[in-house]
Amino acid sequence: MAFLDDLYAAIRDYPTANVGLGFVNVTVENGTAGAINVNEVWSFWVKVQNRGPIHMKKLSLSLWGWAGTTLSPEIGAQFTQHFRTLTRDVNATSTVYFGPYYFKAPAAATVGAKDLLSASLGDWDADLSYLLSKAAGFESAPLAHYNVQVYP
Repeated sequence: MAFLDDLYAAIRDYPTANVGLGFVNVTVENGTAGAINVNEVWSFWVKVQNRGPIHMKKLSLSLWGWAGTTLSPEIGAQFTQHFRTLTRDVNATSTVYFGPYYFKAPAAATVGAKDLLSASLGDWDADLSYLLSKAAGFESAPLAHYNVQVYP
């Protein structure tokens, strides 16, 4: 079962080698643009970049607030320290934006820059259809030749 063990390990380690996460479009909703001040509400999106050959189906993200920051999945909803997003599909070699979500800045100023938000991958299902269809059909070995003599 070495092949299946290797496949399992490759899928388990897939996000580390092939997926990038980042916070984008961080925009003030209630406060002063340009700097984050205490108790201000800001919106943000999470960019998920799948650079590899596996479709990530039903992917969820786990979002956390740090240093007194709280989060909300939608405007008007309760702010909490953590929530999980609804699922989305992130196909092979594509980028998907999750959001908008909201955070409320800490009630006290920080000394220096602090991590206010973190995002990590939650559950997801591997779909190998892209890998199996794109890896097949390329012009490569084996190559066939028809070799005969031609007579007058």
